[in-house]
Amino acid sequence: MAWILDEYAKFHGYSPAVVTGKPIDLGGSLGREVATGRGVLFATEALLNEHGKSISGQRSVVQGLWNVGSWAAQLISEIGGMVVAQPLGVENANEIKAKFIVEAANHPTDPEVDEILSKKVLPFFQIYMPTLGVSLSVTSSGFSNIQGFMWDEEKVNNELRMYMTNRFKDVKEMCRTHNCDLCIGAFTLGVNRVTRATVLGVGKPERITGLE
Repeated sequence: MAWILDEYAKFHGYSPAVVTGKPIDLGGSLGREVATGRGVLFATEALLNEHGKSISGQRSVVQGLWNVGSWAAQLISEIGGMVVAQPLGVENANEIKAKFIVEAANHPTDPEVDEILSKKVLPFFQIYMPTLGVSLSVTSSGFSNIQGFMWDEEKVNNELRMYMTNRFKDVKEMCRTHNCDLCIGAFTLGVNRVTRATVLGVGKPERITGLE
């Protein structure tokens, strides 16, 4: 991303807000590395709060311990959640007894697993996809670049919590409107917003300065 920023600057002048995901020294966002895992935490908190529960004291199974999974596990542990690791596949999908499933990636399970899980009758069984955390984090770098100063990590995290909580409410409203689960509600909300932006002309080539 630093290279892209440099190449853009050669032709249009230095403008750090045009590139997200760049190094902190070049105007990147603090907290970006943790952002998706923290987004998982905040989305899970919003989901559990909906049912009068909290993460503290709950047993959480985390599949995959790369960037997102490892940070989510660490953050959940820090506030009192009990974390274990467990693979999820077709061979054991019928044995899953979780009351909530929080997807922390874009379709991390196989379609066959999705089908099995969707047919299981479990109390409070919900699917929600909180993959917006890193998007807000990198967007915050754009805001701070435009404003000419860097947000501190506490502000980034506070904005992330507020954003994830509000988006969860938006997804819930979409579910009520269309009588669907959280997964379909999240997809529907996203598609509706992209469609509206397209209709309004946002991102059309003729509206981007310098393109012919």
